[in-house]
Amino acid sequence: MFINSIPRKAFYILVLSAFCIFAITACGESSKVDSSAKSDTKESNKAGLKSNDSDLKSGEISQEVLIENLAFEAATTTIKPGTTIIWKNKDSENHEVHANDGAWHSEPIEPGKTFELKFDAAGKYGYHCHIHPGMNGTIIVE
Repeated sequence: MFINSIPRKAFYILVLSAFCIFAITACGESSKVDSSAKSDTKESNKAGLKSNDSDLKSGEISQEVLIENLAFEAATTTIKPGTTIIWKNKDSENHEVHANDGAWHSEPIEPGKTFELKFDAAGKYGYHCHIHPGMNGTIIVE
């Protein structure tokens, strides 16, 4: 009886392993974002948000938000219209920046990398890390 149960257990372990690999792969694919969200000139929504994956042009205003110790520093940032927020990942793991209303989001931000987004319209923009839902922040444009 013990000998007959070994192949069955091996089969179940194989099936479970395959399922886990599939689930991990599927989760990785769902976190990818549309590459047009990183375009320098395409608008992200009606509020006048623009994402910029390149260096700022001379004379443009920017404000840095650090991602460190599983938190956004500062959690609330107040800026003027036309300012570009630069999220810089100083943690040892990837993070993502997602608008609470779904209007914009980053791709995974690797350690040492940045994500930039220009805010042209006045308003209050809540955001969070999609990977770590307890990480929240707010951009206030006035």
